[in-house]
Parts: sequence; C-alpha cells; structure tokens
Amino acid sequence: MQGSFSARTYNFNTLLGRTSFPDYSAKKVVVPPFQRGYSWEKSHVATFWEDVLSFHSQLTQNKAIDTYFLGPIVILPETEQINLLDGQQRLATTTILLSVLRDIARARGGQPGSDLARDIQRDLILIDDEDEIFALELSELDAPYFRSNVQEDPPGEMLKAKIRSHRLIRQARSYLRLSVEQHLSGLIGRDLVKALKMLKNTIAEKIRLVAIEVSSEDEAFLIFETLNDRGLRLSVPDLLLNHLMRTATDVERKEVRENWNTLVENLGLRKASTFLRHMWVSKYGDVKRQGLYREIRDHLENKQIESLEFSRLCAKESEHYISITNLDKNSLNGAYHHVEALVKYLGADRAFPILLSGLVCLSSNEFTKLAKNVVSLIVRHAIFANLNPNDLEDVLYFAARTIRESHGEGKSSAKSLHDAKSILNSINPPKTTIKTGILEVYLTKKQAQYILSNLAQRMQSQTKAIGFDKTSLEHIFPENASEVDWPARDELEPYVWHIGNLTLLEPTYNREAGNRGYNDKKQIFLKSEIAMANKIAEQYEMWDEKQILDRAKRLVAIIEQVWPPS
Repeated sequence: MQGSFSARTYNFNTLLGRTSFPDYSAKKVVVPPFQRGYSWEKSHVATFWEDVLSFHSQLTQNKAIDTYFLGPIVILPETEQINLLDGQQRLATTTILLSVLRDIARARGGQPGSDLARDIQRDLILIDDEDEIFALELSELDAPYFRSNVQEDPPGEMLKAKIRSHRLIRQARSYLRLSVEQHLSGLIGRDLVKALKMLKNTIAEKIRLVAIEVSSEDEAFLIFETLNDRGLRLSVPDLLLNHLMRTATDVERKEVRENWNTLVENLGLRKASTFLRHMWVSKYGDVKRQGLYREIRDHLENKQIESLEFSRLCAKESEHYISITNLDKNSLNGAYHHVEALVKYLGADRAFPILLSGLVCLSSNEFTKLAKNVVSLIVRHAIFANLNPNDLEDVLYFAARTIRESHGEGKSSAKSLHDAKSILNSINPPKTTIKTGILEVYLTKKQAQYILSNLAQRMQSQTKAIGFDKTSLEHIFPENASEVDWPARDELEPYVWHIGNLTLLEPTYNREAGNRGYNDKKQIFLKSEIAMANKIAEQYEMWDEKQILDRAKRLVAIIEQVWPPS
C-alpha cells in the first residue's frame, strides 16, 4: 500500500496531556462529525477494564512486562486540532475511566485526594483552563453530554441521556465506577489515594497506542481498506496454515491443504479467525493472555498433535459451525428457532462455542434442549438483568468445554447435557433480579422484534391466533413525537426504546397510530387483535415515565413464563 503516512507510539500523557504530541503542543483530539457516536457495550468496557486491571496487577508485582499495547489509532493532524479518524471508543473509554478516578479521589481521599483529582483533570482531561478546552472532543451528538457528564469538574448541569450513545456512555461510567470501587475495597485515606495514583500512572504512562498519522482522509480510508482486506483478521488462519504445512510430511501436505481449503470455502477468509477461536474455546477454554495462533501452535507442539489430524478436525468442525451461522434447518432440526434467536436477533456470538460443542456431541433432542436453555440464560442475564457480560461468557465457555469432556469420557448425551445445564443455571438470575433490571432495559430493534414477538405470543388467546411474523413494532411514545401531541417529549425521549414503551401492532394500525398522542393511540390499540396492545389501552389512561416503568414491571410475569430460569 502506497501512502505518505508515519507511525509513532504514544502513551496517554502525550496523547491527551498538556504537552500533547511533541510536534503539536496542547492540541485537542477531535472526533470528526461523520463518525458514529460512542458505541461500546458493557461487554467491551468490561474487557477493557479487565485488561487494564490485569496489566496493572502485573506491573505492581514487578513483573518483567512494563508496557501494555492498546492497539492502533489513525489521526489527521491540523493546525488547531488533531482529527481522530479511528480509535474513538478506546480514547473515550479511557477518559471515562480517568474521570472515575478523579471523582473517587475527590470524594474519598481528603485533601491528598482533591490534589490528585485536580492533577488528573488538569493534566489528562482539560488542556486549557482559561478557555475550558478539553483534551478529547466527541462528535456533535455526543460532545455536550460527554462534556457535562464526564469531563467537567465539578460537573455543571448533568444532561439527560437522550440517545443510545448517551446511555452507553452513562452505562460505561457506572460500570467503571463500580469496578474501581471494588478494586479499592477496604482502602481508606492515604492508602486509597496511593492506589488511585498508581492506577492513574499506569493508565497515563504505561498503556500505549500506535498512532498512524495520515495527511488526508482518503489516505486513512486506504489504510482501513487494506487492514480489512489483508490484515489481522487473516493472520491467524494464514499463520496456522503455514505452521501445519511446515510440520506436515511431504505425503500429508496435499491433504492438509485440501482440508484447509474446505475450511475456507465453508467460512470465507474473514470468518476463519472467528471460527478457529470459537472452536478452540469450545474445546479448551478462552484465550486471554496470548495470541490465538501462539496458543494453538504451542498446544499442537506440546501434545504432539499431527498437522494432518488437526486439519481434519478443523475441516469437519467448520461444517458444523457453518450450520449454526447459516441457520441450516436440516442440521439444526428442532433447535432451529432457538439458534435463530441467538444468531439473528440477540447477536450472541459468545454462544457459538457452546452451540458448536452441542451440535458435535449431543443428540438432536438434547441439542434442542441446550439451545433453549442458552437462549433463556442470555435473555435473562444479558438483557433483562444486565449483569456482568464477562461472567456470562466465562460460564458459556466452561459449559462448552464440559460438554466436550463429558462426551470424551463416554457419558450419554443426556448426562452431558445435564452437566452443562448445571453450569449454565448457576448464574441464571432469579425473578427478583429481573424485576430490578427490567427498569433499565433498552432494546435494539432486533432484540425488540424477538422479545416482543415472544411475549405477545404468550399473552395471546388461542382463539385469536396472530401471525406475529406479519406484525410491526410500535413505539407508544413515538420516535418522532411532536410537542403538541406529547408535551412531555423531552422527558420521554430517553425511553423510546425502553421495553415498557414497545408493543406490537398490525401494520395497518401501526401506520394509523404514527406519531399521534396517547389518547388517539389508545383507541387504535383497542381495535387491535393483539392482546398486548389491548392491555396497554385497558390499563393506562395516560402515558409518561411512570407508566412506561410500570408496564415494564408488569411484563416480568410473562418473561418468567417465556424464558424460565431453568
């Protein structure tokens, strides 16, 4: 790839601090307007925090490693600012974490804590006191919320989260606040301030990024295309094939290549790395501390597994994997609708390893039961209870490995399933947790389609059967509400995608309801053949925040029927 770009390594002191880049003193880093808003889910933030904390622990124990690489970013320097073309999520999340350290230091650390809070704010968050210029400026939809709720110290008028990116910023900050407080558990006074200062120094000085500096946006796009076409996503299968070919005998190499071609033809080059990771996780557990290629290579060498044997395994398992990702009805049989929910609506990639283990090791009947149990756990744990995604991932991976081990020990399919379900049920949240979590459930469109369809189906009378594949998603408080029809529009805007604000309607009634006020919508809901819509009109005379949350709580009883805890 041709281009006039350069690459240099920076820590956060030089990236966001007052000295900023050596060649660009004290310039703010700006996310261009065309970029999407903050988008890290809790799972991304949790992984970021655990990586930071793990590295910090190693560093404080005087281990040999003294640098943690957070990845590359792409920047376009200008006279007055530095445009951040790639890397917004990592820099924004780091700033959120620094703001958490600042606030805890000031709240709990006395005068030394206040001094530390001042230093964090002055040196890493705010680069110009007089003009109040912050080191990082997000895109126009997120900048005011991020500034008032994260960067300002002390905070001014805290803004309400009105759009999804705001809610994700709020969620990231809440998660990091709780996580840092847990890390500091038992510490007070100077010990607490010392621990905060050490963590701040780790983040500011020891965590590094490679900044790829370009001279135009076109050059940046060329880099992105090249990374997608030729970069890291292809490195694991390419490196692994080279290793297998190198260690195979001359006679074996032809079949090794044929097996690898089968894998690539089944998955496509870009999905090959994902499959290899999921297959590995389902057999041996997660890969966290070293690269996947190195993990596989070392295992093959230590266990003296032949290249040909491993290539056959990969080719065979890739066929099962593609049955899952492509939703092959003939292979999935009775489990089809459960797997479809995970793949198509819930975006539950973390479930692929256990589905792969189940499809390989269990009978069709037991696999269907497993898939149903996994759906119930993910819906309850990740969506309704909104609990730590890393706990869920760990349990799913452990259960996947257990199925393999039970099968390898000659246990029956039913016993292998029993062993896995015992593990899954260990973290399935009870009804009391669902009741609390339901108040903060905001759904994506795909999640809403799946969850509302299943809830509405359970609520429907058998004498009024509805084809729910032909219904439309209805926002009771609409996405494009007018102030005339909805005087409390500003207060209700954050609840547009809240579970309590969603129902299903026939397409004709959905179009009729449009953006009308609640009194008009209520009459339309009463005409519907869908019981879920009827109940809203029957139970609520008005529609505001209180009614949205009350309806969400009423849904818990139906949730317990559709997705039971075990």
